[in-house]
Amino acid sequence: MIAAADTAWQVVAASKPSVNHRKGHNEDAWLACSRLDRSLILAIADGAGSARCASAASRLAVARARNLLATGPLPFGEPWHERLLTLLWGVRSTLLWEAERGNGQAHDYATTLLLTVVTTGELATLQLGDGAIVVRHRDGLLERPLQPVRGRHASETVFVTSDGAMEAARTAVLPARELVGVALLTDGLEPVATSVATGAPHDPFFSPLFAFAGGDAPVRRSRELGAFLDTPDLNERTQDDKTLILAVRS
Repeated sequence: MIAAADTAWQVVAASKPSVNHRKGHNEDAWLACSRLDRSLILAIADGAGSARCASAASRLAVARARNLLATGPLPFGEPWHERLLTLLWGVRSTLLWEAERGNGQAHDYATTLLLTVVTTGELATLQLGDGAIVVRHRDGLLERPLQPVRGRHASETVFVTSDGAMEAARTAVLPARELVGVALLTDGLEPVATSVATGAPHDPFFSPLFAFAGGDAPVRRSRELGAFLDTPDLNERTQDDKTLILAVRS
């Protein structure tokens, strides 16, 4: 985990394992960091529960995404789509190489990937798998620019190492000047953060959290967010690891 600094955005983030995973590992991974040009990079990955190297896969995915975006010029407008897909290909290649190096299979490193880059003028985002990316506009409107990538059945998803991952990936580019909040979350929070029927973000969930993230002492607030993610009420409503990144314009 890398804290964002020297940026126009303040970040609060936390991750907690499912109550069903207490004896195992949290298979989610996240990062938040800023480039020298003050662009903000946010990423979340959720290792598949059935994957032998799920925790390693999610950590590798976000680390590789960061490395591929850390330096060099960023695109503007339509070229973002190609850049994000090229990044996904790089992450996929890293995971497949790790599987081969360890005499494993591609599905041993199955993980989702959600990525957002916020520059001074744009928000570029990529989603492969479930989870959610939600943005908040200055007028209070919540928007989910990308829908989760599902498999053949409602309960299935597509992973970075899945066949057809490149074709299934979704990208979007939005103007950033009127955005005041960005949230990334893994599917463990989808039942409480979004509508099961429509996938629309729940304002009663996000509005208090964006307000909370905008306060002082972001490190302390990240600890408090972690405590919230581990409350009995929340654990009763979700059966998976829970990771949430909240970025608010400072």
